[in-house]
Amino acid sequence: MEIRTLTLGQLDTNCYIVISAAGNAAVIDPADDAQKILDALKTENAELKMILLTHGHFDHTGAVAQLKEETGAKVYLHEKDECMTDDTIKNVAYLCPGFEYKPYTADKLLSEGDIIRLDEIEFSVINTPGHTAGSVMFFAENCIFAGDTIFEGSVGRTDFYSGDYT
Repeated sequence: MEIRTLTLGQLDTNCYIVISAAGNAAVIDPADDAQKILDALKTENAELKMILLTHGHFDHTGAVAQLKEETGAKVYLHEKDECMTDDTIKNVAYLCPGFEYKPYTADKLLSEGDIIRLDEIEFSVINTPGHTAGSVMFFAENCIFAGDTIFEGSVGRTDFYSGDYT
């Protein structure tokens, strides 16, 4: 498993490209700038197969529609965040009026304990509600992709739609 990190969008969101030994890739939290992600995939000679979303906020999903359209990659999102795919109030895109949000459709709705396979890589889905009702972390090999569930010394905001501090 190889991992490439990109920092994307107005909020400097971490986006991860996870590449299997066969050269297939999953992109986790494609915040923005689909072309930059596509260029990184080309540099790595990797083919995008799946888009994994830790939650439905726009700053983690902004490039999903274009990536899905251009590559045919399947989109994975927790079932409780599905309502955010086309709602700029719920996904908080309205907070950045200059950002042009494009709705998308999830292909696979996730729940606690699901396993997602990309060749030899297995991503375990860990439901971590709080930042949103559908926040998840993806655990693969010795890595955890936490989205906005945790930050250094803090946690993600809980004051937007479906957030819950408890």
